[in-house]
Amino acid sequence: MRINSYYKFVSLLLILLSISSFFIGFIYGENSAGAGSLLGDFPGLWKNLQTFLNNDFATAIGYTTSLDHENYQSSRTPLLYIVHKLFNPFVDSQINFIRSVFIFSLITPLLFYICLRQKFKNEDTLLLILISSTLCLSPYFRTSSFWGLEENFGIISLLLTFIFLSNFYQIEIKIVNFIWYF
Repeated sequence: MRINSYYKFVSLLLILLSISSFFIGFIYGENSAGAGSLLGDFPGLWKNLQTFLNNDFATAIGYTTSLDHENYQSSRTPLLYIVHKLFNPFVDSQINFIRSVFIFSLITPLLFYICLRQKFKNEDTLLLILISSTLCLSPYFRTSSFWGLEENFGIISLLLTFIFLSNFYQIEIKIVNFIWYF
């Protein structure tokens, strides 16, 4: 019983520390992976976003397909910028954009926990929360969250794909069992 109480206390402490360090890093503008800050990759990202915000869709796509165009500088597809244009109401200023991406990135540990819960149904919930909270310690994830970079949207898409695929397989198994029943 005593080990169990230590396990819970240490786990909760580590979860709290990882999440609080994530928020403290954002407040202080941490750049742990080297690509963040207003002087790092953000100016190129902001220019790409402005290309989509200030032009119609066809013109912006034309900029992205032209490899030599000065307005679009990214090795990734422009889907992220299209999503920001359509669904992110906080693209009016750089600081609002950075804050919105930070808040959106907060769902990543939650999605990771859901994935872990689907895969490891019989494991301890506190252990799965602890594992998912370690994502908040990753320098790559933190810098992308703090500076509105593109990478976290790929991670979120991957986690959502796993969740939907896992649910699809569960539905498919139930349908197959139902058909075999008759």
